[in-house]
Amino acid sequence: MKTVSVIIPMYNSERHIQQCIQSVLSQTYPSLEILIINDGSTDSSMKLCQELRNTDNRIQIFSQKNKGASSARNYALDIASGEYIFFLDSDDAIHPLLIEESVKQAERLGAELVLCSLLEQSTQQLKNALEKASENDKRPPCQVVEGRELDQWFHIKNVHDLSRVGGVNIRRDCIGKLRFEENVTWGEDTLFMYHICSQQIRMVYLDIGWYYYRVNPESMTRSVTIENAKCYYKCIQKIRDSEFQKDNFYFALSWERLFLDVAEIACTKIKEADDESGFNALKREAVEEMKSPLFKELALRRRILFFSCFFFSPVYFFLSRLRPFYRKIKEKRQ
Repeated sequence: MKTVSVIIPMYNSERHIQQCIQSVLSQTYPSLEILIINDGSTDSSMKLCQELRNTDNRIQIFSQKNKGASSARNYALDIASGEYIFFLDSDDAIHPLLIEESVKQAERLGAELVLCSLLEQSTQQLKNALEKASENDKRPPCQVVEGRELDQWFHIKNVHDLSRVGGVNIRRDCIGKLRFEENVTWGEDTLFMYHICSQQIRMVYLDIGWYYYRVNPESMTRSVTIENAKCYYKCIQKIRDSEFQKDNFYFALSWERLFLDVAEIACTKIKEADDESGFNALKREAVEEMKSPLFKELALRRRILFFSCFFFSPVYFFLSRLRPFYRKIKEKRQ
């Protein structure tokens, strides 16, 4: 039986870490190596993990100074011994059948990567979902995705699911020496998955929400700050430029649109913080962006929206209010 290394980075997770780990201990797949990387926690989460380790020797705990989730995951990747790597965030939880089913389908279909849908849950909803989850639940339908279709999924069709590593089971050989970029605090999942999917792998998609993502307003992914917005658009920029260099113009253009969206969020946050130097720096980047060939291929309305964000705020405010209207028109045309 193949071993799965479950990687859980942890930082001050005392409220949810027991539930997270317990959902792993409840897996029907027994051959697990559970690697908890304590990223400099100052609360009682370390003590709670140690108590659980005393009940199950599959749990291993390692500690480092606070360096962020990317560093913690890299630490675990360096010591993991399993044939598969499964990523799980300390706020989240998983259905008891998820790892068994992902390994089963990976082996049956010769896939390098297996993922399921993400189910966003409040704390109470997540608790209810785990209580109702059963080993006798119906197995989900699955779909093999590879080649050009996988490119379509990553860049266009299923960006949301393929931009995260939580709930993703990957063959260790596929990861190889690839590691998370530790200087990236927002969007590191997206960059990592981009490098994985760019290898022309075979993926299996389990069409069921067995990864329970806790909707937590205080979490990093929910708090859109100036720094993480700026960091994320740098990640998008890397993917966009890489696809443009590969002559994948259609994909590059989709990331260009997202790049502008996130740059506008950063601009709005900087204005709210009354950070004049930060705004001027971002404005200079915006001027350079408007010279790019991809920007010039966007619809005139989208270019005007971006320009007004930095140079005519009242116009931007008015046009941004019309976005839902334009989306409805686009959906009807499709």
